Amino acid sequence: MRDDTRKTEEKRKEAEDNFRSIFDNNSDGLIIADIESKKLVLVNPAICRMLGYEEDELKNLRADDIHPEEDLPHAVEQFQNAARGKLTITEKIRVKKKDGTLFYADITSSRLMLGGKECLMGAFRDVTGRKQAEDDIRQLNEKLEQTVEERTRQLVEAQEELVRREKLATIGLLAGGVANELLNPLGVMSNAIYFLKMILLDADITVKGYLDMIKQEIGNSEKIISELLDFARTKSPQTRTVTPHELIAEILDKCAVPDNVIVNLDIPETLLPLKIDPQQIGQVFRNLITNAVQAMPKGGALHIAARRVPGSRFMVQCPEEKIVEPRTFNVDPDADFVEISVEDTGGGISPENMKKLFQPLFTTKPRGIGLGLVVCRNLVAANGGRIEVVSHLDKGTTFTVILPASLEE
Repeated sequence: MRDDTRKTEEKRKEAEDNFRSIFDNNSDGLIIADIESKKLVLVNPAICRMLGYEEDELKNLRADDIHPEEDLPHAVEQFQNAARGKLTITEKIRVKKKDGTLFYADITSSRLMLGGKECLMGAFRDVTGRKQAEDDIRQLNEKLEQTVEERTRQLVEAQEELVRREKLATIGLLAGGVANELLNPLGVMSNAIYFLKMILLDADITVKGYLDMIKQEIGNSEKIISELLDFARTKSPQTRTVTPHELIAEILDKCAVPDNVIVNLDIPETLLPLKIDPQQIGQVFRNLITNAVQAMPKGGALHIAARRVPGSRFMVQCPEEKIVEPRTFNVDPDADFVEISVEDTGGGISPENMKKLFQPLFTTKPRGIGLGLVVCRNLVAANGGRIEVVSHLDKGTTFTVILPASLEE
């Protein structure tokens, strides 16, 4: 009986020695923790090197002392899963060293009996380098995706610009000859409508309605042809002095503002006069006022204001939501300017459409060719000024035209 006991003891001792030899010489960091108290009861030299502790120091710690506080819920959950007998592999969890620095480790946890107690053994493998490499690859992939996306966007924009330029070149070639050929018959048709109205005074409402419809369509056609001509060749401005009050008053007399739109004017009569081509700038404001009215089909308020501004006003950095045309605008900071704003209370312009606002042939209207604002920009630039646009969805849009003032009061 004693021989059996001695042999059993020898085998147990041999098994413990083998276990301890494998445990101590393992290249992975190994710890054994008591499941109930979570206290570390056995550690190997590799984990001591990883964590920067002496063996005795580690044995005074608990399993949750070697993880940062923000990672504890996940670490505790994994510990409990392993304690229930599951073979748990926790990937790339952060581990805290003695000096407070962190590294990433894959931890494989499993249950075992040690000294008659249920314990949990965790094998730590430092994967900080691997994680860093994965992060670098991911960042490179993200950067590559962004670069490809940006290059694709640029290519699409370049293709769109090429198509737009080809269209504009065709428009430029046809505008002069074709436009004049169209204006002449439209003029004849307009005179014919006038004559018919004169001799058909007793015509019924339907006939008069059709005559008015034809007259309106002729006017729309003439406007499109006029935009084509103005776009194809912007004439040199014939400048003279005119006050902002006179300019806007004359334009409003010629604009059809519906009764459901209230017009508010804030144009001091004492403002410096403008040094502009009244016909060209008048065309600009007729277009802007017409656009503002069309932006308020259910009615609203049209606010037109003017004020004197110094040239230094243009040195201020514009906010991102403001569109400025032309984009380059060099002025004398001591020069005098007058800004005239046309503000509506319509639905506003979407950020996406704001970017395309002054692109030729871009329009959101069911009828139109998308040259109105381009012509406005060209005419304002020809007169030494610029246009600024600010818009907010569901609140409205403000077009501000800045023009040079004349010192001849």
